Amino acid sequence: MKRFSLLLLTAVIVINLAFADTLIVNRTGLSTYIQRTEFILPEGESVVGPIKLLPVGKAENVLIKPDNKKDVSFIGYVFEPQKEKWIENMLGKVVSLEGEGRVISGTIISVKDGYIIIDTKKGIVISTFPNFPSRLSSSLSWQDTVAPKITVKLRSKKPQNAVINISYPVEGFSYYVNYVANIEKDSLLIQEFYHIKNDTSLYLKDIELSVKEGDKINKLYNKTYIEPYSSKVLLTRSIRIDKISGKTVNIPAQYNLNGAVINLYKDGIFLGTIKVQNSTISIQ
Repeated sequence: MKRFSLLLLTAVIVINLAFADTLIVNRTGLSTYIQRTEFILPEGESVVGPIKLLPVGKAENVLIKPDNKKDVSFIGYVFEPQKEKWIENMLGKVVSLEGEGRVISGTIISVKDGYIIIDTKKGIVISTFPNFPSRLSSSLSWQDTVAPKITVKLRSKKPQNAVINISYPVEGFSYYVNYVANIEKDSLLIQEFYHIKNDTSLYLKDIELSVKEGDKINKLYNKTYIEPYSSKVLLTRSIRIDKISGKTVNIPAQYNLNGAVINLYKDGIFLGTIKVQNSTISIQ
């Protein structure tokens, strides 16, 4: 969760920049990210921000809700989108331009027609856009550089700490369910795994992680992390069926496994994949 301090009408101090919120993952398509942000509000109307959102978010579709709806109300917000060209996201950022034995440091104020204008301590510098081996560098992270931003207007009935929840769709996340079974003597152990895929370059830490199945939301972790371009695999349940015999195993309907594809092992040796049909599997 992010924390901001507010003086008069402007958020001026960022206390915590870590993304530490809630991710609700759909099987396919867009998922939901809920970002909790805390402010110190005075009485009356306040403008707070800018608040950085995830770079993979569809930030033009945000839903903003204060925790304390009785004393804090949401009025509106200003949205600053990502630019299509990465260099345009650097406008207003402090950079260093290196090349031909020189280093120019300052704030980018314009990028146009192959020229870059930098406001330095010694005045304005106009240069052609750097090509290798020259380079343009910044101390900002990728997320800080390309993240869309919103500035929010709130009304508070009294001075207080206020938390707002900012919900918005995000792309690049999905999940699927995988089943692995092992036959040992006269018993069958079926394990269910959730694979949470992150197909983005974002590292999310200290997030509450859930998956959405139809109208149901299943919480998997109260607090976890997801690394970039990776899958997080969680064992969600184990089903043991004892005293099996013959080539067909009946799976109780209460486990709701009809249609599931199971990766079958026997004594740790992979046999192949089988499909649950009519609450039974064939293990021949």
